[in-house]
Formats: sequence, C-alpha cells, structure tokens
Amino acid sequence: MLVPRQRPRFYAHSCVKQLVRDDPKRIGPYRTLGRLGVGGMGVVYLARDGSGTLVALKVLRPELVEDPTVRRRFEREAAIARRVQGRCIARLIDANLDANVAWLATEWVDGPTLAEHVRAHGPITSDPLCGDFFSAPLGE
Repeated sequence: MLVPRQRPRFYAHSCVKQLVRDDPKRIGPYRTLGRLGVGGMGVVYLARDGSGTLVALKVLRPELVEDPTVRRRFEREAAIARRVQGRCIARLIDANLDANVAWLATEWVDGPTLAEHVRAHGPITSDPLCGDFFSAPLGE
C-alpha cells in the first residue's frame, strides 16, 4: 500500500509571514513559501527545493546588488557560514553569489523564535547542547 507523502508541518508561530505581491515565486532552485524576516541587506524566505527540503533563503535586496560594499559583506557572510560548523548551527546548504540577485540557503530549523521561547520559559541561562558555542571564536 502506498502511503501519501506527508507535507512538512510548520511550527505554529508567527515567524512565517505571507509572501507579498512583489516577492519572487522562485529563487534559483527554490520555491518561496513565506517570509521569515526583512533586514537592511535583504529578505529571508522560507523556501522548498525540488526534493521537498525546506530552507531559510536569504536574498539581497535588488537595489543593493550593485553596491560593492554590500556585495563583499554578503560574500564574507557566505564564506564564514561555510566554515562554521556545529550541532547548534544551521549549516549553509547552497549559495549563488553570482546570480542577478545573490542568495544563501541554510537549513530550516523548525521551532519557536527566541522571543517565543523566552516568553514561555524565561531567559536562557545555559544550554547543555550549545553551552560552549558562544565562547568559541567564530571569526578564526
């Protein structure tokens, strides 16, 4: 008997927002599903690849693509993300820094936002899984 493929569930919090009219439907091999956040450099989308894998997809804002300073910062972010590894870090899955609109895809970590966690459980004082992470030098 064939079992229908289950759709991945999204954590029931307000982190994933609906796409807006001008948001791209596809970026590289990814189909955008919702917005995770907007910042000074770009937008982060929840996206899915052809195999169904969910990713957090960071995309440079179109008006910043030609800015060499912003482009270098984004390239540096990608280079650091490739080097930093650990069980408490969403790893870089894919990137295209040469696309018309540069993008980075990292693992999608399903769970509450930091604010939601703190509201529910109070301030984080330590984490047995990641306790040493914050004392590790990331820039080396």
